[in-house]
Amino acid sequence: MRIFALSDIHVDYPENMVWVRNLSARDYVHDTLLLAGDVSHRLAKIEIVLDCLLRKFARVFFVPGNHEVWLPDTNCSNSEEKFHRILDLSTALGVSVRPERLVHESSAVWVVPLFAWYVKPEEGESSLFAPKTDDDASLETWSDEYLVRWPCGPITCGPIERRPADFFLQLNLPQLDQAYDAPVISFSHFLPRGRS
Repeated sequence: MRIFALSDIHVDYPENMVWVRNLSARDYVHDTLLLAGDVSHRLAKIEIVLDCLLRKFARVFFVPGNHEVWLPDTNCSNSEEKFHRILDLSTALGVSVRPERLVHESSAVWVVPLFAWYVKPEEGESSLFAPKTDDDASLETWSDEYLVRWPCGPITCGPIERRPADFFLQLNLPQLDQAYDAPVISFSHFLPRGRS
């Protein structure tokens, strides 16, 4: 068994969808794929891609990226709702979104998907933001600024600060506290910072 990692396939570009569909139906049937987000913001395309990859790989693990939680072309009221809808869709298809122990012959490995989001510079010192020198140094034209909406706004939820990164970190806490009895391969669309 081999384990492959793939990210940012952006199948809204037709040539990328063709590439996914043209992956060998024989070469990976005993292998595992870790798909680390940015497939599409369209649920129908996410479903097509996950179903296609399940036909080519023995196992598929998936974590959504920022493009998955974009709200155009959806009836979700916010990005958190869409995130959960994507997890439900993945699970219903047989795609793993939670930690699982894989065994091959006499060896084992844990695959641990981690959900994450970035911390913007104005959200705190834990930001990994690297200043840009081009025309968009403020990220003002970044699509996430317009296509992502969290339930109570991007930073605060009532009197309690609730950054999107904190929401995703909370989802990971059970995985971070678990004792693993074999090597661990974790993956995420974004680089998690660890506990705050």
